[in-house]
Amino acid sequence: MKFPFFKKKWGDKGKEKIEDDEKKEIVENEKLTIDKAEKNAVVPILTEKNNLLARQNIYVFKAQKHLNKNQLKSIISRMFGVKIVRLNIINYQKRRRGRARLKNVRPEFKKVFVKLAQGQKISIFE
Repeated sequence: MKFPFFKKKWGDKGKEKIEDDEKKEIVENEKLTIDKAEKNAVVPILTEKNNLLARQNIYVFKAQKHLNKNQLKSIISRMFGVKIVRLNIINYQKRRRGRARLKNVRPEFKKVFVKLAQGQKISIFE
């Protein structure tokens, strides 16, 4: 064969298991602490409409594009110490705006709607 990536690696099975165990330990340690990157990954959106939603126990956040539902759920629950019942996401694509000489691009992001368990609140929205 001309290409080496078709060949099977028979002797490297043990190394993969060790690397997987190390990755699991790192992930477990990361779950205990909240990094600065995680704090910046999810930002609350404070508007009049969102304050009305907060009365219904639904809170709105702006999140980075690369995060999925499970990651967002764990980050928000750890940051605010709440139990999340439902999590909905809206993906906003990047959009060109402006005319003629003044052109600009709105970056892409996710808008996250979080419904909390009954009796729980997030103090930022009050």
